[in-house]
Amino acid sequence: MEHSNADEMLADFGLTRQEAAVYRALLVSGPLNGYELSKELGISRSNAYTALSCLVDKGAAWLADGSPARYVPVPPGEFCSGRIAALDRAKKALIDSLPDRKPEPGLFITVRGRERIMERVRSMIDECAERLYIALPWGELRELAGPLAERAAAGIRVVILTDREFATPLALERAAGVKPNSRGQSPECHGIPRGAVELRLIVDSSRVLTGDLSGPEPSCLYSDQKNFADLFKDALRNEIRLSRSETGEGPL
Repeated sequence: MEHSNADEMLADFGLTRQEAAVYRALLVSGPLNGYELSKELGISRSNAYTALSCLVDKGAAWLADGSPARYVPVPPGEFCSGRIAALDRAKKALIDSLPDRKPEPGLFITVRGRERIMERVRSMIDECAERLYIALPWGELRELAGPLAERAAAGIRVVILTDREFATPLALERAAGVKPNSRGQSPECHGIPRGAVELRLIVDSSRVLTGDLSGPEPSCLYSDQKNFADLFKDALRNEIRLSRSETGEGPL
């Protein structure tokens, strides 16, 4: 992986560009003191010690005993897990301190950008209480394999439409990294021709997200308008019936 890509991802975990470079240097060279690090990276000793101190504060390095004191990198997995746990604690505290004003029911909201759309999809899956129907190309669906398998294992009805060659519970379980039948109930999978799948998600027969993830500026429409949800549920059921007739499974 190029350093710039790693540094950008480390920035998502709270490190500045210089701290990311220092963290990488510790991972490559092992324990270093500020003088050794300044020579390694060509930065001032003052900047080296400042960055090392910040890494300790942020959970990316330990300070080893000895003279001169050296700094030891925390393994990347442990560092990332620690930051995620800290953010989760901060999230709970923030939610408790902010007013809980939900959107007015019946609105139609446009969600733009692939990352924002996938965040909305994950949130809807996590909040599902009884049943969900999802149509999505396999490239995106495999990103959601774990949450979908967990929902099915929890007894929620999960119905999937995706590219025909991947439309099996086994493909989803492999993508989720679980053994077949080890999670209890399996999702119900139906295949449709490649290229014909767009995003459609219906949760608990009440909330809908639909749109196209292809192209440079993807956008989707979200609504909890009941008539809209009923319309899309009927459309998905018709697609499932067509899929079952084409594969010889018979009517629903």
